[in-house]
Amino acid sequence: MRYLFIILTFLHLAACQNMQQGDTDFYTWVDETGQIRTIKKQPAAAKKEQVATSPDNLNQGDNSFDPNDFTPSQEVDKKLNNEKLYAWQEPSGAQIVRQESISQQEPKPVSIAPESTLSKSFKVFREGTQVSFDDIDGISISLARYYQYSDAAETDYALLEFLSPIERIDIKSFIKNDTVAMPRIIPLTKSFNQNFSFDNPFEFREEESWHGYGFVYGVLDIPPDTKYLLLLPNPQSGVFEAEGKLIKQSNLGSLVFTKVK
Repeated sequence: MRYLFIILTFLHLAACQNMQQGDTDFYTWVDETGQIRTIKKQPAAAKKEQVATSPDNLNQGDNSFDPNDFTPSQEVDKKLNNEKLYAWQEPSGAQIVRQESISQQEPKPVSIAPESTLSKSFKVFREGTQVSFDDIDGISISLARYYQYSDAAETDYALLEFLSPIERIDIKSFIKNDTVAMPRIIPLTKSFNQNFSFDNPFEFREEESWHGYGFVYGVLDIPPDTKYLLLLPNPQSGVFEAEGKLIKQSNLGSLVFTKVK
């Protein structure tokens, strides 16, 4: 029995010596039954590189970042031809990219004084129907009814004719269903030339009441040599706020022209 104990002790010490040397890819030991067991070592996991938690490394993560590797945003904007590119990440992780036009300068209305040398011809409109101002004076008219189409100018228009000189008129455009018509109003001479431009024909606004629609209005001083008023759809239509509502400018609507006596 003593010899058996000595043999087991010897084998155990030999197995421990092999484990400590670390020069083999196998582990050897003696189990409780006295049998010698051998298994292959598992590969050791590679240690992760420790990154110092200095301020320069706090936000680096696993990727290095070099600003010189990227194109400056100013250079990107120049290549977009007056457009700007926005990109951001939503909380959900979705990447959003949006491209918008860059407004270089807000357009400003140009007021042309009566003594201006401007003389623009609108002779293409003289072939259509001319509405006498006396027939619509003080009456609500629908642009949808009075507009006619010019093939030459490729636009709708209405032409009001003054049978006698008029110095001043009031104009109203009614707000219905949150829309209002604010057409261009161009005074023309007998030769269909424009020598004056109204800066803002609809300068004022009246709020809606229990007995009537709201409207925008203005007072127009008519130049002495004016024979016609040309109404054209306004290419600069948009929206404005009134009484907490957004009012859309439309090409169609109801207007009232009234001669000021």
